[in-house]
Amino acid sequence: MSTSIHAADVDPPLPQVTPWNAFYWTAGAEGVLRMQRCSACGRLQHPPASRCALCKSVSIEIVDLSGKGTVEAVTVNSQHWHPAFVEPYAVAIVALDEDRAVRLTTNVINVGPDDVAIGMAVRVVFHHVSDVWLPLFEPDSDRSPREPALGDVHVPSHDAERAPRTFNVPRLQDKFERNVVISGIGMSQVGRRLGRDPLGLMVDACLAAVDDAGLTIADIDGLSSYPGAALFALNGSNGGGLFPLEETLRVRPVW
Repeated sequence: MSTSIHAADVDPPLPQVTPWNAFYWTAGAEGVLRMQRCSACGRLQHPPASRCALCKSVSIEIVDLSGKGTVEAVTVNSQHWHPAFVEPYAVAIVALDEDRAVRLTTNVINVGPDDVAIGMAVRVVFHHVSDVWLPLFEPDSDRSPREPALGDVHVPSHDAERAPRTFNVPRLQDKFERNVVISGIGMSQVGRRLGRDPLGLMVDACLAAVDDAGLTIADIDGLSSYPGAALFALNGSNGGGLFPLEETLRVRPVW
């Protein structure tokens, strides 16, 4: 039985705690799992964002959860990837009871790795390292196993309306600039001390541009940004990055 997957003398890789995600990574100090919830549609949201990924509302609140969930998928790792992790250990996807469309990739401890099964009822426990409380899970003996949510048409999914990703490969003779028109412009707030995360400002500008063009998010089939998250350390500016933007807007760009 594994009571911990972490070596006593080596810290595991830790997330970067920011003003926008600290409520999640530090909630374990109070023994609770804490996430964002949209006040408009009631859906949980993770990772944290400034708008609801489902209805695009900015009415976001932070709520305490029960910390209970169900194992949706599991694999046992026996490879030595990092000195902080003692193998073998179970890597699982856990769907939360409050919103089974929200799932965490985590570890299940206090049970043999080979005994972790799909449908197992689990509850959150926390591993404290430095200023972070990592949410792990352990078997919840007070509850019976349940059917996993994956593949259940009755469980709403954030991705249900997203089309499969296909990419357009332009022909060499195609000139992209000949088929482009600026039909909408949007701008976010501008200031030195707004207390806003860069991704939230980027989303505001995108939604304003889409509205100005008379379109909807469903009409968007491509994304481009500058400078992107990778150049943050080089020039002090950051657009949030395309992949976080795609996830927040819930679009499927093909270019």
